[in-house]
Amino acid sequence: MWHLKKYNQLKLTELERILKLRQSIFIVEQESFFEDIDENDQEAIHIFNKENDKIWAYTRILEY
Repeated sequence: MWHLKKYNQLKLTELERILKLRQSIFIVEQESFFEDIDENDQEAIHIFNKENDKIWAYTRILEY
């Protein structure tokens, strides 16, 4: 099931799983060493797919 949430609507477990997924893909797998956790998370819309309590897909949308 797809979810669309603001930062303050995320459950702590969802946020933890999102950050773990982002770290696994962008930092470890793609060897892109940059600060992933930033102030943009609080302003972003978070879109993710969660099945059986596991997050399978994720993106965040920022307004500039």
